[in-house]
Amino acid sequence: MSGTDVSANMRKDTATQALELFKSFLLLGVGIGNYQYASSILLGGSVDIFINSGYILILAELGLIGILAFIMILIYDYIITLNIRHDLELRDQLIWLLLSHVLLLISYNWWYHFLL
Repeated sequence: MSGTDVSANMRKDTATQALELFKSFLLLGVGIGNYQYASSILLGGSVDIFINSGYILILAELGLIGILAFIMILIYDYIITLNIRHDLELRDQLIWLLLSHVLLLISYNWWYHFLL
């Protein structure tokens, strides 16, 4: 064995496929929910429907405009949350919720393992 994990290679391949689609459709992406179809048609062969990162999926399906809009919404949510003054405990909980959301989209499927 070369020490590589088949699952890790599959996740790396899907990330590469998604980034190739993003390069082909830079501004608007391939459209919401069209990743699998566009990958199979444009890149050929079978395509795994699981993307390694929510951000990579957004890039492939919505392009630069979609990822910028998504990031602006997250920033706006943080600004609103940081401006909560009447309930500091609620503010802290919302900050952790938003942070976990951001981290989940980064790590989505990267550490998928049958034991977890």
